[in-house]
Amino acid sequence: MDISWNEAVDRLSSVQEVTVNAREVYPKVLNNNGFVHHAPLVRGGRHLDGKSFCEEMNKIYRNGERIFAHVGRLHVAAIVPTENSDGTSSYKIIDSWDSSKRLIGEYWVRQAKKPTQVPTIESQRLLPRRILNVGKRLRHPTFGEGTIIVVSPGILTIDFGVNGSRRLGEDWVLKHCSIIDIQVDEPMNR
Repeated sequence: MDISWNEAVDRLSSVQEVTVNAREVYPKVLNNNGFVHHAPLVRGGRHLDGKSFCEEMNKIYRNGERIFAHVGRLHVAAIVPTENSDGTSSYKIIDSWDSSKRLIGEYWVRQAKKPTQVPTIESQRLLPRRILNVGKRLRHPTFGEGTIIVVSPGILTIDFGVNGSRRLGEDWVLKHCSIIDIQVDEPMNR
């Protein structure tokens, strides 16, 4: 949902169940945040594995929808569109381990927010200039210095060198990272 870990835990704990990760908790939070519940996709009498599920999502959704799915019986993961090297995007499971071979159960989808209208040149003059662009350097509290390499709506891909590339929510980056302004000294006129 492009929110920080702390905000996610706050939302989960607001349901007031025994534990924040109880199976009864996150469906309530997802439903309250615009996600729609779907039964598992089944082909040939079997649930799809993660790879096949992502391929189906690529056929069904094309507007950057966010997906939250059961991977196996007791694990959940985000399935989001990621940018490919050729500029296209495709759905991938975002997880702490490769769960693409696990079976996908029920899932929830939140429609992408579509712009109500295309901004005109005049209205673009009134919009604030983007602070975080490709090439901008910043300091992350854990991963250190990094360079923004991809900017997509609400998500930044940042290369942290030896700490790898990470996809982070733009709002989270603005709150928790410091921007490194590299000043180039101009030669003095004498």
